[in-house]
Amino acid sequence: MTDCMATINLPPNVQARHRKGYIDYYYIVHPRTRAKGWPANIKLGTSKDDQTTLYAYAWRTHLDYVDYKNGVSRSHEGSLHDCCDKYEKSPYYTDLSKRTQRDYADYFKEIKKWSLEKGHAHVKYIQPKHIVKWLSQWDSKPVKQRRAKTVLSLVMNAAIREGFINTNPIREVTLQRRKTKKRPIQIWTERDIDTFVNECDERGLYSLGSIALTMIETAQRKGDVVNMVTGKSYKDGRLSYVQSKTGKTVWMPATKKLRERLDKFTSNDYYMFIRESTGKQWRDDAVTHMARAILDSLGMKKHIVQHLRHSQVNYLYEHGCTDNEITAFTGHEKPETMREFYREKVNETMAEKVVNLIDERRGTNKNTN
Repeated sequence: MTDCMATINLPPNVQARHRKGYIDYYYIVHPRTRAKGWPANIKLGTSKDDQTTLYAYAWRTHLDYVDYKNGVSRSHEGSLHDCCDKYEKSPYYTDLSKRTQRDYADYFKEIKKWSLEKGHAHVKYIQPKHIVKWLSQWDSKPVKQRRAKTVLSLVMNAAIREGFINTNPIREVTLQRRKTKKRPIQIWTERDIDTFVNECDERGLYSLGSIALTMIETAQRKGDVVNMVTGKSYKDGRLSYVQSKTGKTVWMPATKKLRERLDKFTSNDYYMFIRESTGKQWRDDAVTHMARAILDSLGMKKHIVQHLRHSQVNYLYEHGCTDNEITAFTGHEKPETMREFYREKVNETMAEKVVNLIDERRGTNKNTN
């Protein structure tokens, strides 16, 4: 196909790149005038494509840019952006918990940004290789990468329901399993937790200190604690709630130390633990990040809030509690999971004891000689 595009009234910012035997066409706005957030370049097609389609796509992209520059965001029927919008309006999304919807929102922004970079191309043109390339931006963050893949798969399923595609291309995408280095368990002592809680109180974060104390006193997961409901999860000195991971109902009286804390804690909101700075429910990641900053300032760099639950399991085993007693308290489905928490610390302690014994015996033998 000859380069007839040059003789047609093309929109501004269309540039040709001559290759060997064909030409690539791009929509490229000069960096000095480009609106913030608009991609550096959008490939329109090649000289091998249908000229009329290429011409229409070029003008559509230019009109998109004009709207974007003027603060108007629009998508095109069948684009990833459009499929995101349709999914967000469907019962598949509206029936999800508010927390899940909030988590998905960040990935919708990334998907819509990707749609814009592709010039809002129809979803049928999104191939597995394109998805792999998009997901590669999170190669160093495997957890976020898997979540991005999951949300994109839900959007693709919405595209199937709308009749834009017949199969989900995500099925052909396999992410490489990466072994993440497991952080050694650091057992929190009672003094550690008191130090942390007192620091939270001094910083005006009574809710964060309460979350941490509840986690270790009940040996419950962070996600279940931050979702505790006012007047239901804790009432008259008793705890009662359903674990999100196992679906298991846990009920127990609160310890005296926890009662003294929670009885002073009042919340007029649906959730018990409301972040003082925002007036909204604490999010898991916000608890982790804020706790990390406080722990670092206290010199407790090896401590992490996820180990509060492990610490309590460790103490219960040390005090002779049985598997059945501990599972009734923590809500674990399998005792083997709990034993892993304890065994790791026991092995470390025993290994240290053996090393000390070897050094001691060598010292004794040296003195004898």
